[in-house]
Amino acid sequence: MPNDNNPNYKIINNQQYFFKIRLWNTDGDEMIMNPEGVLQLVIEDDLHFWVTKGFLVYENPFEILERKMAPDDTGNDGTQSRAMKKSSHYNFRNDGRDFLDVTIRPILEDSTTNEPEANTLPITDLDPELWELKYTFVVYDKEDLEVQNITQKVKKLYFWDSQYQEMLDKKIQWSSATSDRNAAKRADTNYDPSLATDAEREMFTGDVVRDILETNGFEVDDERFDIGSSSVFYTSFHDQNIWESIDYNLDDHMSKSSGGVTDTVDISLFKKDRYTNKFELEPLHKIFEKAGSVSDHPKEYQIEHFFFDETVGLGTPSVNKAPMLDSASTTTDVKMTKIKKYQYVDMSSIDSTNRLVTMPVHAYDNKNKTFSINIEESNIEYIQSLISKVYIENKLLSNNGSHPLLSLNKDKTENQTISPVGAHGANKRSIYSAGLGQLLYNSIFLNNCIVINADGATIRRTGRFIGLDRLSFSDSKFDYKLCGQWLTTKVSHNFFHNMYTNEVTGVKMHSYDTLNVDDTVA
Repeated sequence: MPNDNNPNYKIINNQQYFFKIRLWNTDGDEMIMNPEGVLQLVIEDDLHFWVTKGFLVYENPFEILERKMAPDDTGNDGTQSRAMKKSSHYNFRNDGRDFLDVTIRPILEDSTTNEPEANTLPITDLDPELWELKYTFVVYDKEDLEVQNITQKVKKLYFWDSQYQEMLDKKIQWSSATSDRNAAKRADTNYDPSLATDAEREMFTGDVVRDILETNGFEVDDERFDIGSSSVFYTSFHDQNIWESIDYNLDDHMSKSSGGVTDTVDISLFKKDRYTNKFELEPLHKIFEKAGSVSDHPKEYQIEHFFFDETVGLGTPSVNKAPMLDSASTTTDVKMTKIKKYQYVDMSSIDSTNRLVTMPVHAYDNKNKTFSINIEESNIEYIQSLISKVYIENKLLSNNGSHPLLSLNKDKTENQTISPVGAHGANKRSIYSAGLGQLLYNSIFLNNCIVINADGATIRRTGRFIGLDRLSFSDSKFDYKLCGQWLTTKVSHNFFHNMYTNEVTGVKMHSYDTLNVDDTVA
């Protein structure tokens, strides 16, 4: 059994957790928060923006965190706050160098060790790569909350990923013409960037992002970092920081062709793994490949299975709309809680009629002084077919073929409803990004949406799938949309006193079975 008296343990939702929050800086100031003095901790994981962020609210009576309370700094005058384990005061630098280490993991009753500071989890059943929340944040802002008197004072710290702060702080001088990853430079020992052609100065967009990261000390995941489908000659602007340079190149990045029947470019997601701390640039179809399309075989990215907590519904349970393991697991298709509270909405009609229509891409070639219009890859009928091939077929569980949730009508198919856009340049990279890439993004992330409120579990994260099913009859058009596999796009971990909840947001762009929507209506 874990040591119940160890201050790094905390009972949350009747479950014991290792719960350690350490505030420190390079000046030697350090404060380890007492879990009982932490009133609220919120950690937000968002698929659309890789930076994990949140806030911390802690007890701070008499400003004890920063105030020296006794000449010998022992704090033995009875005013020590529950919010800290040691009595030495903390001096904030306020320059983006106040770090907050957060480590939270569930502790099982059959723990084999009482040592909370061990490098490995003191348990045998839960994989730390899946179940441990471990971050290094930077405090970017503070707030002194209003209270009735000084004995009740509390402070709120706002934080985000420490590596994001580093990217914001540092300006860089970088060029694809001089990078060690430049193909022409690697092939020719006499390569001179000042004499090279623009084509020789180019690099694939993924390689540009990767080299900017690696040359500035950040790690990337070799297996999950796409090189891109087109190249660019890029030199950072004089006032650009690391993140601005990366973000600039991500804007037009389209993935390397997948090959085979789905030989097409794809949008990619830039994110950072919370366990390895390595950056990833993963094409979306590769994420869907790890969901599972066989009824009894969910793959590694379907991490959890929910069932609705309900007493209505007649008849025997219908076939599940998401793959489900028959046996218990702590790594895949985990079953922990039923859904008691959720919000669900279909795709907005405004989005469907304005942002899910054919997008003719206008481009101007400055060199040849010519205009062009590309409509083939950004045609909405082509997009509907592409979604089926790239994201649904043999990737997600469905019945009688694949059924993308993308309604068409005559105005859309006859190009009476269109949304012309302009590309940054006349190259394929810019044209694909402005049309094809934007339509793929809209088709997925503006589609069906659900927000689930549930008791907390540290395994939950974005970029993974959850299965939703009923224990009662579910063979209806509504349940074909609602039940099934959802891609998680936002997960909030909310620790409030001795309670822990998650708010999980997911999107779904396919139906389990056909909805018989007539695509020929006027």
